[in-house]
Amino acid sequence: MQTKKSILLICYFIILLCTMLVVLEPPCCAMQIQLTFDKVIKSSDVIFVGQVTDQQCRYGPNQNMIFTDVCFEVQELMYQSQKAKLSSSNDITLTFAGGQIGERGFSVSDVPSFETGEVYLICTIMDGETYASPIVGAYQGLYRIVKDELTGIDYPLYGSRPISKIIKNKLVFGPAVSGIRGSALQPAAAGKLEPANFLNKEAPQPSAGFKGIRAWISPPPPVPEEIMNLDQFIAEINKRIE
Repeated sequence: MQTKKSILLICYFIILLCTMLVVLEPPCCAMQIQLTFDKVIKSSDVIFVGQVTDQQCRYGPNQNMIFTDVCFEVQELMYQSQKAKLSSSNDITLTFAGGQIGERGFSVSDVPSFETGEVYLICTIMDGETYASPIVGAYQGLYRIVKDELTGIDYPLYGSRPISKIIKNKLVFGPAVSGIRGSALQPAAAGKLEPANFLNKEAPQPSAGFKGIRAWISPPPPVPEEIMNLDQFIAEINKRIE
C-alpha cells in the first residue's frame, strides 16, 4: 500500500511540474554561429532599409505558439535575390516567434524586438520558409538607424554600438551610445544591456538572458576617431553584393 501511495505521489508531482512548464512558457534557448560580414551579406535574400509602421501579435495554426508580424515601410531596397519571396517592394512584413496576447506571453532568445517608428537596415532570409527569426544570424543582420541630432546624417548601430571600421571581414564597434550629436558620440547609460552577440565569444554558444540579451561583462571598447555613416555602410554592403 505504501509503495502505491509513493508512486501516486511521484506521478502527481510530475503532472504538476509539466503543467507549470506549459503555463509559464519560459523563453526558448537558441544557438547562433558568429558570421563574418561577408557571410551575413551573402546569406541574405533581401537587404533593405525600412521604418517599422505596425506590429501585430497572433496565434500560430495550432493556437499554441504566438508570432509577431512586423511591418516595414521600405525606404531603400538594396538587394533582392532571385529566390526571394517578396510580394511588394514598398512594404515588407517579417514574422518573428514570440509575442504577447493578453496575459499570455512567449519569448525566444536571439529573436530581436523592434520599436514602431524606428528605422532599421535588415539582412533577412525570405525563401518562403518559417523561422524563429528571419534575420540572418539572429542579431548579426540587424542594424538600427539613428540620425545625428545636429547634422541630420544617418548612422547604423549594432544594438546601440556604432561601427568604426571593418577589419579582416569583421565589424569593429565603438562603445554603446544613447545618440549622436554633431558627429560626437553620446555615451549610453551605465549598465546598458546589449545583444549576446556583442560578447564575441567563440561560436557556437547558447544565448543567455531574456530576449537574447545579457549584461556587459567586459570593458567597453575605446571611442573611435571616426564612425561609419549609413551611406558608407551601404557602400560596403554593395561591394559584397556585386
